[in-house]
Amino acid sequence: MVDAISDSVEDTILRDINFSHQLGLIIDETTDITVHKKLCMYIKCLSENNTPVLHFLDNVAVLDGKAVTIVKAIENSFKSKDIPITKISSLATDGFVMMGKHGGIFKFFNNSAVRYNELKQLQELLDTDDNLKTLSLKQPASFRWLSLGAAVDAIFASYLAIYSTLDSLAAGKDSPEAKGLLQKIKTVTFLLTTAFLKDVLVTVNRLNVIFQRNNLDVSAVMSLVSSTQERLNFYKQKDGPTLTSVYSQINNSQYKDLPLNDKQTLRMQFQNSATAYLTNINNNLQQRFEPESLSHLGTINQLLNPEHMPTDNSILTYGEDKLPEILTHFKDSLPIDVSRATTNYLDLKLLLRQQKSLTFQQMATQILNNYSDEYPDFALLYELLLVSPVTSVACERGFSCQNRIKTKLRSRLQPETVSKLMRVQQDGPALADFNPTSSLTKFLDQRNRRK
Repeated sequence: MVDAISDSVEDTILRDINFSHQLGLIIDETTDITVHKKLCMYIKCLSENNTPVLHFLDNVAVLDGKAVTIVKAIENSFKSKDIPITKISSLATDGFVMMGKHGGIFKFFNNSAVRYNELKQLQELLDTDDNLKTLSLKQPASFRWLSLGAAVDAIFASYLAIYSTLDSLAAGKDSPEAKGLLQKIKTVTFLLTTAFLKDVLVTVNRLNVIFQRNNLDVSAVMSLVSSTQERLNFYKQKDGPTLTSVYSQINNSQYKDLPLNDKQTLRMQFQNSATAYLTNINNNLQQRFEPESLSHLGTINQLLNPEHMPTDNSILTYGEDKLPEILTHFKDSLPIDVSRATTNYLDLKLLLRQQKSLTFQQMATQILNNYSDEYPDFALLYELLLVSPVTSVACERGFSCQNRIKTKLRSRLQPETVSKLMRVQQDGPALADFNPTSSLTKFLDQRNRRK
């Protein structure tokens, strides 16, 4: 029955995929509860009314993260579903190595109920703000963009309680782990780094929250990335509010009456590491949002978005300097007639000016529904922008879905079964809207069923 329901859901997915001339592919890697590497795939395409939709495609086992392995897995998945791989016009992926896990504060307290209760009691005694909620320590998840920020916030808010708890435990017998952790967190480097991350991750997470949207407007991406990079560069020149406050409260090698290992060499070490961290984040943003590709998508937005159309006579020449660049760039991958598109652009601009109240997506849908014959080349560009994913957040949600399905108690589920259950959960209808007819028909048509 799971196979039948999954196949029924997949039929609706393939209907959209087959309708679309272009597809945006979203991929990312993770490992499941049994430490098997998996490649999660999503497709951004158009529904039959030419509005963009996002669908789960597959979650397949891969032996490693090598490019040749990933390409082969994608090819096999597309072939098994009879999807032409040539339809892929854009790709979004997280190409970064996921952070590892090491022993530390999170595991020290999370692995002991006694230790955690002692920490909680101390925290409640130390909290003077009645409106401040008691925070739990949070292990940063390898596939959650926002989890590091939550973990840092919890550590900073609970610093006094953590310090005091470890100090108390370290005084007892046979407590080398508590002593080791205490020595780490009582350094000025640890305290300054925590405050620094609290400031920086506010900026990074603001960008992350925006990228949680499935239908993020491509036109907004470049400005968002640029403003984030500017803010991060600002932190190279000036400390953030949390770090400034912490510096002001360190006196005579003490922070809020707690002794610190405070040396100039440690402060210099922190400053060098902070600068390198900010530089690396900016470099990663530069690599992740490759400027040339974003520039082309942004130019298409400038040329085809009704809100950018001039209302005066300058519309006659608007975009003429950028149009040849775009048409030349995409004519090798899309069946664009450069001469025809150049001739048609003025009429298109006049139409766009009449529709300035429409969003880009609304205008794109209208062109694809009503004017694709009149403006076939621009219809291709509109579709390209509609199906182009700018974030791999769908895969992040897919990892969570996978981990809810394949748990310690269900660790023997096969990859194919997990993928089918993910498809039903993410793309299947709500229970109240579920029509079982198609699934029952597929179930009854199956051969070799158990009697």
